[in-house]
Amino acid sequence: MAGVHQISLVKVESLRKRMFREGTWTRHVQMKHAARSMRFMAAPGGRGPYHEQVSDYEDAEYLGNITIGTPEQQFRVILDTGSANLWVPDKTCGQNKDGCDSGLCSIPQLCPYLCPNPNCCSGGGGANPCDGKSKFDSDLSKTFVKDGRRWSIQYGTGSAAGFLGQDTVRFGSPGTNQLVVPGTVFGQATSLAPFFAGVSTTWGI
Repeated sequence: MAGVHQISLVKVESLRKRMFREGTWTRHVQMKHAARSMRFMAAPGGRGPYHEQVSDYEDAEYLGNITIGTPEQQFRVILDTGSANLWVPDKTCGQNKDGCDSGLCSIPQLCPYLCPNPNCCSGGGGANPCDGKSKFDSDLSKTFVKDGRRWSIQYGTGSAAGFLGQDTVRFGSPGTNQLVVPGTVFGQATSLAPFFAGVSTTWGI
């Protein structure tokens, strides 16, 4: 018999509202459109898959708390029904600069979208997109199992990449009635696109 589990959500200011307030929304939308065009032109032979136009209003306002590991390490995440991938920043996030000599990394406006390693795009005084976020430390968890396979995800606003690990994931805050899922495979992000510098939450679930 199927069960029902409920957790409390946390209301936050959406990215769109914050960008409107800061006057950065128009530039953000322009860069997203430019990135889509550049990915199409960068496809072999100048051809790429046809994409259906879908509007992203960047209006997520409700987040959920989860924990990973034993003892629990807490993260606030977007409960994204459009993705089956859970990832959180790893303790090494932002430290790897391999691949920065790629020509796709040399154009500041396009680096977040086309550079193979998003860490390369945080130079020149820009904020490290991994800063200010909760990071997972596998050394502190006695239930962690190393996986090591690499992963990367391309979003409309940039990319995230890292390696996989396995541990116990709990839905809800510590001390509440949590849904416990042992042996969950999740992503440990070692590089994030500059877009994530302004996002305090984790993409996933």
